[in-house]
Amino acid sequence: MARLLHLFTALVTIILVLAACGGQQVDHESPESTEANATSVSAEESKEEAADESESVASAESFPVTVVDGVGQELTFEEPPERVIPYYNESFGHLVTIGIRPVAARANPEMLSDSIYLEDGESIPQPVVDGTKNDLDLEKVASHKPDLILAFSEEELTPSSEIAPVYLQSIPDSLESVQDELRNVAAIFGMEEKAEESISTFNDRVDAYAQLNEENSDMTVMKLAIRGGGRFSVGTVDDPVCQMLNMVATCEWENPTGDGWSYNTTIEGLLNLDPDIIILNSWADDVEGARAEMQENPLYAELTAVQNGMVFSTPGYENPIASNIPAAQKVLDTYMPRMFPESFPDGPLTDVEVQEILAEEADKRWSVETLKRFNAPPFFIVRSLETHITSSRKG
Repeated sequence: MARLLHLFTALVTIILVLAACGGQQVDHESPESTEANATSVSAEESKEEAADESESVASAESFPVTVVDGVGQELTFEEPPERVIPYYNESFGHLVTIGIRPVAARANPEMLSDSIYLEDGESIPQPVVDGTKNDLDLEKVASHKPDLILAFSEEELTPSSEIAPVYLQSIPDSLESVQDELRNVAAIFGMEEKAEESISTFNDRVDAYAQLNEENSDMTVMKLAIRGGGRFSVGTVDDPVCQMLNMVATCEWENPTGDGWSYNTTIEGLLNLDPDIIILNSWADDVEGARAEMQENPLYAELTAVQNGMVFSTPGYENPIASNIPAAQKVLDTYMPRMFPESFPDGPLTDVEVQEILAEEADKRWSVETLKRFNAPPFFIVRSLETHITSSRKG
């Protein structure tokens, strides 16, 4: 099928070139005209460089800026902050996405050591109480002399505001809101363009995965957590991870108890849903005990995903998240090749492959629209394709 599409695109291109050239005389460029063109291109490049420089100046001159945080606070910045401390994974991810390196950060240690964020993120100090990974040590926070703190909990607002201005991030309720939060954080630093570039690049990646996996788009994927005691937590359509997976497969689990990222159920409830694929992690205190209990339950073996060997445990991170762009990309790059190896035999897509896939899809759309405009006779197209296919097989 892929070969047929390439031949089809090539055929349409040939037809259009012939139509465009018919009755026209082709003039070869003289050395003089080539030199003139080169001079023109050089001038255009100079204009573009000048425009880029003016945009940088405009960005620097855009201060002061005022942003509204997740609880409605208006914060005004006379200049971009230089010493920033994020308190949570989400805001840490937003910062590094736009190229801001925090002076300290309270984040998942595995996130800090993951090169998808920073090559040497583990060297960033964590301002937490010794022996814990969660409890903030405000003295340590103050010792880093921050000029901005990105917090998550309102309980952190008052004590932290005595150290530096505090931006309280919003709780994401969709993949779109995650991207909007990135835009808001980027505005603090005058880096809106960088945010838009990162969002566009990520959306391209999702589109490319979806296009290559179109044949499996109706397969149901569930993000499932073991809670222990025979309880499970189902990720719903309100979870940004489920929303993202729904673009490349099917993740449409509704919350029967109302709105929310997840809801609790039993093994019997899982059997009623019976997903094709399960991404499994654990929220239980005793992870190994909870897994053993689950696997010993005879009903667990009746799940379609279990029978087909389509249960995938979370590697490294405790919970697959999509609360910032690098985290969301990690979910895609980790699970798409594992869930759909026939679509991605070479592993996760590279940036180059993403652009090639999108360009090929754009060419196909362009070809179809062009044929419609030219009203090409169907019999002519079919006969030409048959000729090309026969020739290619002989070759």
